[in-house]
Amino acid sequence: MIEFQHLVYFVAVAEEGSIRAAAHRLHLTQPPLSRHMRALEKRLGVQLLTRTPRGVLLTPAGEVLLVEARETLSRLGHSLERVQRAALGVRRIRFGYAGTAGTDLIPGVIAALARQSPAIDVELAELPVEKTLTAFARLSCDAAFVRRPAGVDGNILCETLRLERTVMVTPLTHRRAAARAVDVNAFAGEDVIVTRGGRDMLVEANERLQLGIRSVTEASTIPAVLGLIASGRGVGWMAETTPVLHHHDVVSIPVNAYTTPLALAWSPALSETVRAVIRSAAAALVGSDEPDSIAHA
Repeated sequence: MIEFQHLVYFVAVAEEGSIRAAAHRLHLTQPPLSRHMRALEKRLGVQLLTRTPRGVLLTPAGEVLLVEARETLSRLGHSLERVQRAALGVRRIRFGYAGTAGTDLIPGVIAALARQSPAIDVELAELPVEKTLTAFARLSCDAAFVRRPAGVDGNILCETLRLERTVMVTPLTHRRAAARAVDVNAFAGEDVIVTRGGRDMLVEANERLQLGIRSVTEASTIPAVLGLIASGRGVGWMAETTPVLHHHDVVSIPVNAYTTPLALAWSPALSETVRAVIRSAAAALVGSDEPDSIAHA
């Protein structure tokens, strides 16, 4: 078992690039700090530092440990902060968001939590669209809106809140721009543009449903996607809740009978009382008091 103190010492040495400078930062003398570094290397069975006349350099193993150590210390710091806040009677949760999932619901959920007695503060944490639940756990999130079916992934429970309709977003000059709705096979032969992290999902759907999509391109933001669409570079595949209506050079066309699930992800550490507040607020915002009724519709 690696000691917490060893990680603190290692990060200081790695960031300072010198045993002497790190010892000064940690209010230690050099000999014991050097012994701690050797003990850590022995415990792991790998060389972490290369000693030079000018200081120390990280080996490849050391570079990996630096990333992991920083994340571990950050996660522990957030956990201890929540413990201390709980002892003081201050309630705070970390709410994750990934891309555009649930962006129309987050303000209302935050407002509902603020109305509780005592009020619950919300810290927002951005999650990557890809590997969302991995980041959810790494960043010690309490809850998040994610696009995935209900179920359990590791210790994280996902409850389906609603099924979101898919839309095709086209430039005004596109042959389907005046359509009131299209079938999913309307994407055949199209160059499709999606937001960052959406490519793998669409490639899988293309193969599974044999849609015949010609190419899939990712853009970093919604405005970037809309700009590419407006310039005629392709069409968009988005959830109906994505805010595209204010862009005057594109149109949003509903896709018949194709939906994606929007779910609430929970940390097992989050109390059922707070879950109930979030669940109730989200359900009210989508027009139902029972999220599960939407999930099984």
